Amino acid sequence: MSLCVNSFRVADVTPQRVTLQPMLGAYELGFGVEISIEQAQDFECRVSLRNARVTVKGDDSESKTLGWAWPEVPYSFQQTKYSNRNTLQFLLTLQPAQLNGIEELRAAGDLTFELHANGLGYDQNREERIGDTWRFTVSRSDWIKQLQRANARDILLLEVPLPLPEATGERAKIGHLLKSAEEQFRAGGYIDTVAHIRKFVEALGKWRFGQEPWANKQLARLANKDEREAMSKNERETALWATIRHYTHPAHHVDSDGGTQEYSRSEAELALTLAVALLARA
Repeated sequence: MSLCVNSFRVADVTPQRVTLQPMLGAYELGFGVEISIEQAQDFECRVSLRNARVTVKGDDSESKTLGWAWPEVPYSFQQTKYSNRNTLQFLLTLQPAQLNGIEELRAAGDLTFELHANGLGYDQNREERIGDTWRFTVSRSDWIKQLQRANARDILLLEVPLPLPEATGERAKIGHLLKSAEEQFRAGGYIDTVAHIRKFVEALGKWRFGQEPWANKQLARLANKDEREAMSKNERETALWATIRHYTHPAHHVDSDGGTQEYSRSEAELALTLAVALLARA
């Protein structure tokens, strides 16, 4: 990867780290590059880098455009009789919905970002537009670490903090179950995601309704037309909780007990979204 002015190579560019930082209501995606500037030959060239269009793709997805990244500070250089080296960071602001979109593209795999940089180059005669493409590959494990450092793993779908904020005792254990489900979802373990959600809904239901068994009674009432229509709003909400528990139940058992070994990403995401909604309501 190199920057050229009128076919003369003036610098080599080496992609470094991709970082994710929290901002107020958004996130900042950073792309670090190392620029090795060649020593001047017959004349000194100048380069001014303006911005870079950023695309992203997962292992099995097409590239999607994220937006435009800008240098952290205005950046330009001029060749001299000595070679030298600089580091530079391009920054792109991401909205939470964009971060969710990246996760859908990633689908529990790796990510590849490409920066299509552009700027102006000057030699002894004229200026011209210049460009180069820099590729950043981020492994699944590294990306999950970045999500964790940016507290982005703690904001999921409905932007509900995970686990229960400042929770202690039993509430902390309940929150940890949902946190474990989220970790499995990020790693692509969808059957384990739903199984953890089943445990979470059961524990959260006992904590909220304080009765044993709290779910079966409500499901039985749903099967009876007269009782179903006579249910109050609160009773219908309890029945909704019981239905979510019922939906996730097959992941909690082996095949011989009516369980299942398969859940898709969209099915696991549905269960996780419903579980987060329960947490918000609780």
